[in-house]
Amino acid sequence: MANNIERSNRVANPRVTPLEAEPGYYPVLDGLRAFSVLFVIFEHVNALPSPLRHFHGYLGVDIFFVLSGFLITGLLLREERLTGKVDLAGFYIRRAFRILPLYFLVLFTYVIMLQPASKIAKWTQMKAALPFFLTFNNDIPLILMPDRVGTIFGLSWTLGIEEKFYFFWPLICFIALGTLRKRFFVGWILYGLSATLALFIFPMGRAYAGLIVGAILAIAFSSPAALESLRRLASRIPAGAILALVVIGFWLVDVSQRSVFAFSWIIGLTVTSLLLRKSWLSRFLSLNWVVWFGKRSYAMYLIQGFAIESLLLVFHPGSAAGEVGLAIAAFILASLGAALLHRFVEEPARGFGKRMVTLRNAHKLQRERVEASMRVFETQAE
Repeated sequence: MANNIERSNRVANPRVTPLEAEPGYYPVLDGLRAFSVLFVIFEHVNALPSPLRHFHGYLGVDIFFVLSGFLITGLLLREERLTGKVDLAGFYIRRAFRILPLYFLVLFTYVIMLQPASKIAKWTQMKAALPFFLTFNNDIPLILMPDRVGTIFGLSWTLGIEEKFYFFWPLICFIALGTLRKRFFVGWILYGLSATLALFIFPMGRAYAGLIVGAILAIAFSSPAALESLRRLASRIPAGAILALVVIGFWLVDVSQRSVFAFSWIIGLTVTSLLLRKSWLSRFLSLNWVVWFGKRSYAMYLIQGFAIESLLLVFHPGSAAGEVGLAIAAFILASLGAALLHRFVEEPARGFGKRMVTLRNAHKLQRERVEASMRVFETQAE
């Protein structure tokens, strides 16, 4: 693979189009997101019958990490390929309007709901964690004071990880490094560091490792030679084998938490197969109704606590079947709330962010034209 990355810096293979040069939206990955948020909700409800509790739903967040690393890196690589550069300021503006409005709306709602005196214990926990939540250091409370912070919004620790990645990785990848080969090898170095920290010092390093798995895969996808190799690999692995590998990945993590790193690579292989090989699995994950849930997975993830807590007020499962029913009901309720948030918060905010970037670029272009005209005028005046 490394040789393919190096060779692609010199010679483009005309028979293979880098994936980031193709249409930038992949419905099948939204389908994968839908199941990821389903896994997480089942984990938080603890809603699997005893034999199935070995399949840990929290691995849904590890699927999210791989997808985020892949999509963000691929987005920036596509922009670089098509325009010759990466507008990091524009990227940060779009990310901010994609994430912040909904995040702060949900956080504010949690704060308001925890005010009643009957919820004083949870409010005390929220107050301790709130400075970290407001600064997107959501992961810090779980490290510094796990015994004091068990707030209902603690699930947002993943956003603290992702926001740091979104800020620093583009700087490393597109400012400090100029070639695919350098990015590929630095990605492996950072992966090794993250995995080592996760194994011995900093357990949340597993999240950064998952993000970097996705980033490394995106870099490979942007290389024509490497992509050709990945196409050949995907063509040899049937969809049933991919699904079996994912199940094995869940089992491996149940045997040893350290297998989460292998699980992330299994998800990387799954993404490769879904994008490069048409199969019954990719067609199923691309179904409109499956994709519908995936497009709303960010909001569903944030408000799942509301859904679960609301249902527990009226529904007290006393059996494994009841817990499964609670999880499914929470998934449906969260999806309904997410549909409203997607329509009235996410989409307007994202559209506003895109318009801001377009307007900023138009002003920048106009300024550059004026400066160029002035230089021509000054030259002629001499």
